[in-house]
Amino acid sequence: MQWQDQSSLFRKAMELLRVGQGKNAAALFRRIVVSGSRDPKHLSFGGLVVATEEGDVKTGLAWCERALELAFYDPQMYINLARLHEQTGWKTQAAQVLRKGLRIDPRNKKLLVEINRVNPRTPSVIRGLPRNHPVNRYLGKLRSELWTKEKTRISPKTSPTYS
Repeated sequence: MQWQDQSSLFRKAMELLRVGQGKNAAALFRRIVVSGSRDPKHLSFGGLVVATEEGDVKTGLAWCERALELAFYDPQMYINLARLHEQTGWKTQAAQVLRKGLRIDPRNKKLLVEINRVNPRTPSVIRGLPRNHPVNRYLGKLRSELWTKEKTRISPKTSPTYS
């Protein structure tokens, strides 16, 4: 398949995604990649869609990781791989992928939005000290423990009934 044909199929697959026809988009992405496309965007979006729509996580991960190898400078490759990890329940790996992307492009707004969505961090307790300072670490753990206890405290609104 020629490059122009692959590009037009890619646009069609993306349009199908936009209108909620993920299964059809996954079939088109498979057709594009199987035909020999090595375009990182085709691999990355294809991997994400094939994994989420068809459940073929192994193939999806392989395509997304290959896309990241080819276009390590493109933030969208990190975002797609992170979304795939997140949707398969691997939030830690998703955050790691996004942090790796931020090492390449520390001020990329899309990556920053994604990392805050996937792994929100509260500000350090004492902002003048580094986050990994022992005092900040201790106070952060204490704050987290207090917030957890507050959330799990049971306070009945009515008195219990015994029968």
